[in-house]
Amino acid sequence: MVREPVSTSDPRIPRRLQRKIVSYTIGYTLIALILVAALSIFPLRAHLRESAEANLQATGRIRAVAIGEYVSRLSDIARQITSRSAIRNRLAAFYAGEVSRAELVAFTRPKLADALHSSVETLGIIRLDVDGQVVVRVGQEFPASGWELPADGSPAPVISGPVLLDDAPVLVVAAPIIASGERRLGTDLVLFATTALQQIVQAPDALGQTGSCMIGEVRGEEATILFPGRFGDQRQINQPAATPGQARALQQAARGESGRLLRVGERGRSLLAYAPIPATDWGLLVTMDQRELFAEGNRELAAVGLAALLLSLCGGTGIFFLLHPLTNRLLAYSESMAELNADLQQEIEGHSLALSRLRRSEQEWAQTFESITDAVAIVDTCGEVTKINRAAAAIRKKAAEAGVSTVFGCRVFPGLQRYEGGCPFERLMDSKHPEYCTLHQQESNQDFLVSVFPVLDPQGELQGAVHIARDITRQKQMERLKDEMISSVSHEMRTPLTAILGFLEFILEYAPPPEQQRDCLQTAYHEAQRLNDLVSNFLDLQRLKARLESCRMEPLAIAPLLAEASRQFPFTADKHPIEVVCPDDLPMVFGDAYRIGQILKNLLVNAIRFSPKGGRITLGATAGLEAVTVWVRDEGIGIPQEDLEQIFFRFYRVDDSDRRIPGGIGLGLALVRELVLAHQGRVWAESIPGEGSTFYFTLPTVREQPSQSPPPPPP
Repeated sequence: MVREPVSTSDPRIPRRLQRKIVSYTIGYTLIALILVAALSIFPLRAHLRESAEANLQATGRIRAVAIGEYVSRLSDIARQITSRSAIRNRLAAFYAGEVSRAELVAFTRPKLADALHSSVETLGIIRLDVDGQVVVRVGQEFPASGWELPADGSPAPVISGPVLLDDAPVLVVAAPIIASGERRLGTDLVLFATTALQQIVQAPDALGQTGSCMIGEVRGEEATILFPGRFGDQRQINQPAATPGQARALQQAARGESGRLLRVGERGRSLLAYAPIPATDWGLLVTMDQRELFAEGNRELAAVGLAALLLSLCGGTGIFFLLHPLTNRLLAYSESMAELNADLQQEIEGHSLALSRLRRSEQEWAQTFESITDAVAIVDTCGEVTKINRAAAAIRKKAAEAGVSTVFGCRVFPGLQRYEGGCPFERLMDSKHPEYCTLHQQESNQDFLVSVFPVLDPQGELQGAVHIARDITRQKQMERLKDEMISSVSHEMRTPLTAILGFLEFILEYAPPPEQQRDCLQTAYHEAQRLNDLVSNFLDLQRLKARLESCRMEPLAIAPLLAEASRQFPFTADKHPIEVVCPDDLPMVFGDAYRIGQILKNLLVNAIRFSPKGGRITLGATAGLEAVTVWVRDEGIGIPQEDLEQIFFRFYRVDDSDRRIPGGIGLGLALVRELVLAHQGRVWAESIPGEGSTFYFTLPTVREQPSQSPPPPPP
């Protein structure tokens, strides 16, 4: 018998098989959805835990930075106390024997008391001398010994503690007192309260109910908890680390590392994060129970699991489409936490960078202030000096060593006496505008231009003044030299002009005989020639100095030039006979004949002028290896040894007022020097006072042909 096929839609199919198929489909779908949910939830759980641990570590770093800033502020307060120049200078005066210990104590105590009241954290101050003996003690009593002191030569303060004082933990900062010459004068011990530090440590922010912060350090091989957390007794300081995990974390923080240790603490249920505290050897520990740390993430995961279960019961397709956006939301939440962590880290780094830039800026300003060559002093509205640089300190030190009084001088720069006018600082206090005056230091015969500038706050109120003393001695000397030069030039020009006008006026008025007229005109001609030589020398010197004129270099024989120069002074032959000493085998020199003639003429005029009693003048030359040396020797009054290097500079004249040597403005030898340098030679003089002088200069020989361009100007 043949069987007919069975239709699936036949209502005779057992309902149990239909339910089984549906059950299998739903079961497989639920299993697949649960596996998918599990595969999504487990990595998310690990990510949330990692983010929570990173947040705890970031909390530790933030508090470590805050504690580091607090400790740096304590060090800055101690530095400000030691840097008060008035009491520091008084301590230096005590070592110098200028004041007694009683005077030192009487002067220092109110100053330190004022410094004590300027900060609420400061409880007491002890000033020690270089031998460790107490000079002054103000504020709360505490021992003067037993604290770590800065090493010799180190300007950095040293922090000791914490210790209990009257059942309260305190810190002691030992700051060296450094003199302006980097000499150590003593040490200030500053006692600080730790209230603000404990507030930072015990603040519950971002720590929940079980979180706690502790400060510790590694002393030798032993790890010590300096400040307990908020759940410990605040008087229990300097206790050994409770667990090996705390000791290990403090050792890593001491090496400048930050991180976290998992499952550290009782029964392995706590997380410990650690970070180094800047500017100290301390480390910060942050602990928190893992259950509380991960509670928020666990709640989120529970919600996700419940949603996944409910959606799985609604069907495979529905659970897939509902689980996907929920997972996306949780991932977005994790990413936002990571972004927040990155923002916090960036903020910390930005703050640290800004702080380092501020400190570097302060150091650069201090170095710039000290390196200013002018004397600079900053004073308050009472005229008290608050800060000076090295140049100003040198002036004040010189005045203190000389025992100069400030009654008739400047009280900011003692030793500088006013020429005229009132005190510029007093005038500035009335006008609030810059004031100026000229001061003079009698001991060193120096002149200073003192400029006083106001220091105003943003509201325009006067806060003090800046005094700047600039040495203008050289400027004053140049002004005097200029006046003397103008006077000398005027005198030298007036003398020949007077003679020329006198003789011409005599001829015009009296009409003398032709022979007498010829003598007068001859004298007027010589005086005009003298005036022309003066102007020519001055113009030639200026052109050579500015390198506007060069020499026409060519091979020359030196002997004819010497002979021609000796014949230019026939009227002096009786009183000043000129002898030429020159061998016949001199090599040819490379030079400008006209300029060499100028050199010889100026040297001969100089020899005749400074031989008022007459005497032989010798003009000679000798050959060397690469140059010919020419000399002019006289038997005149000679030149002092200290003037031999100066006589070749413009307008320099030897002081011969007692010998009444006529004329001269200091241009002839300066022109000689420039012309010799233009020939790439050198010039010098030798002299014995009372016996005569010899001037030498060299000219290169033809085989050493120099370049046509003039040499660079001498230094």
